[in-house]
Amino acid sequence: MKSYATSFLALLVLPLVFVFTGCDSAEDKSDPEDQLGSYELTVSGSVQRTLSGPVAQFGAASDPSTGVSGFGLSFGNAGSDYVAITRKGSRPGTGSHTIATFDMTAEDLPDDQFIATYYSGSTQVFVSNGGTLTLTRSDDDRIEGTITFTATSLLPTQPGNVTVTGEFVAVGLDITR
Repeated sequence: MKSYATSFLALLVLPLVFVFTGCDSAEDKSDPEDQLGSYELTVSGSVQRTLSGPVAQFGAASDPSTGVSGFGLSFGNAGSDYVAITRKGSRPGTGSHTIATFDMTAEDLPDDQFIATYYSGSTQVFVSNGGTLTLTRSDDDRIEGTITFTATSLLPTQPGNVTVTGEFVAVGLDITR
């Protein structure tokens, strides 16, 4: 039986797929926010940062060997401060969604349960202890909303906790090519 840690690792990698794939160019998207999205997040606690930028993306993919679908929403670029929200399941609808507490001992990630991860540069990884993802828009091209979650460091040599809050406009990516 596949362990929760293995499933979570796969979901951690999913947002990186979005960073390295291109946007669907079928539409004329002249406004930078329409092409890349935007976000403004505040990180407080063990790490103190304000994160903002033009790279807020989402997408979904399926594992052809298992048929398991996954959804990812990401803010920032890999290698720098980066936030990822993942879950097994499809794109969520509007409304408030619970961000779960990451449990390394669980056998598998339940369907439709969000996990949030904050990567502090390339040095530290924090996983969610709970929070809320509130979506005011959710369609194939765009997701807009706010996020608030607390997270704990995965690294025993660098313990700590953070709270991440902010708002975003994310664009959908075509990762089927």
